[in-house]
Amino acid sequence: MAITAHCSSCEYAFDVDAELLGRRICCPSCGDPVLVGASRTARRSSRPSAARRSFQEKTVRARQQRFWAVVWFITGFAAGLTAILTGSLLLSGRNDAAASAEQTASGEQLSERPDLDRDSPAPDSSTAAGSTTDVSGRHPKLLLNTAPLDPPVTSWEDVKERLEPCIVRVQAVRNGSVVKSGSGFLLHGAGIIATSFRVVEGADDVRIRFVEADSMTSASVVAEDSRREIVLLRIDAGQIPVGVSPVSLRLSPVDAGSEIAVLGIGNAGEPVLKEGNVLALRSASELAQVRGLFGYAGIWVEHTVAAPDDLNGAPLIGRNGRVLGISLTRRVRDQITGLAITSEEVASLFVQKAASLADARTAADGGQD
Repeated sequence: MAITAHCSSCEYAFDVDAELLGRRICCPSCGDPVLVGASRTARRSSRPSAARRSFQEKTVRARQQRFWAVVWFITGFAAGLTAILTGSLLLSGRNDAAASAEQTASGEQLSERPDLDRDSPAPDSSTAAGSTTDVSGRHPKLLLNTAPLDPPVTSWEDVKERLEPCIVRVQAVRNGSVVKSGSGFLLHGAGIIATSFRVVEGADDVRIRFVEADSMTSASVVAEDSRREIVLLRIDAGQIPVGVSPVSLRLSPVDAGSEIAVLGIGNAGEPVLKEGNVLALRSASELAQVRGLFGYAGIWVEHTVAAPDDLNGAPLIGRNGRVLGISLTRRVRDQITGLAITSEEVASLFVQKAASLADARTAADGGQD
């Protein structure tokens, strides 16, 4: 007896022997297995159609594509973040290296000069500076005073009395009005005044007045360095009061804990001396890392004197009466920091601008040697 079997794959119907009921045989048309005796509906549902298989395959491929897209996105994001962090570290290291090289070059420029005795007096000179040290190289007339005070000072009152005549009031004028005031000091007998760049920044005109003078004197800028906060001004040497000599610079490093003072002229027009101590010597990179002060160069003295703005540009003075640098006060995040660019940096700018300063001296001397 024969029965009819139906292939669920190709829908082919064919007769087989009844003895094969319940057994699987191959379809003579497509070769797929056929269960003999199974209902047609069951046979159709026993194997997914080609369309369904195609849909399932597409779904699997789409999921795989989404998975790899996510993997590549995460990998690319991580690589980009790593590149940014690496670049930032390299840039920071490069800036620190540049600052260090600049500081080293500045130090070498002074240390390589055999005529620059950093802490001892030079032979006698006939200039207004008294005992002096030549830091000018090609211009022997440009002598900075580095001699110890004679006679030595014994107290801060003595320091104030001896240095008061060298201190000046500095006013920055813009559009005919005074916009900022500060202090400064006589650096050289040719009429060279040192003060802070912060005091005269953006000014149309600068005026100065000695403690013993009756009126303000117009001054011109002959050298400036904004990153070291140094400005050198020039006045007519004839405007220097009789008997007033330049300050004495100390060009050697100062130790932490040393007694210091800031001496300037306050808003009332009277000399003001504020005492304190040295906290540390800091490079520009250390100022950025420790104090959050960016954009500076050179070597700085950090000290405890929180002086008012009218003492910006005043000299930072050691216990022996010699000038250690140009002082200024910075306020960062409600914290007041006393700083001073070292006298060595001031002397370095003096060296770099020697030609301009030589012209100033020649003019002051009437062109005579």
